[in-house]
Amino acid sequence: MTEFGRPEITLHKLRYTCASLLIDKGWDVKKVQYWLGDSDAATVMNIYAQYMRHKSNVAENDLTEMTNCVADLFE
Repeated sequence: MTEFGRPEITLHKLRYTCASLLIDKGWDVKKVQYWLGDSDAATVMNIYAQYMRHKSNVAENDLTEMTNCVADLFE
């Protein structure tokens, strides 16, 4: 549901965002697991793997852009 043109913010979304940002900042998955109170690290990995997959796709696009820029230098 969106109100005023903004997506709904829920506690679940805030938890997901916080955990994703901690992983992005370099926190060990086990540390995030303890901090969230999850039963095991596999839970964290399964839930937040989507975020990491998205980040991987962004990095791949960055590499493609860099390759294209460098190719222009040698033409």
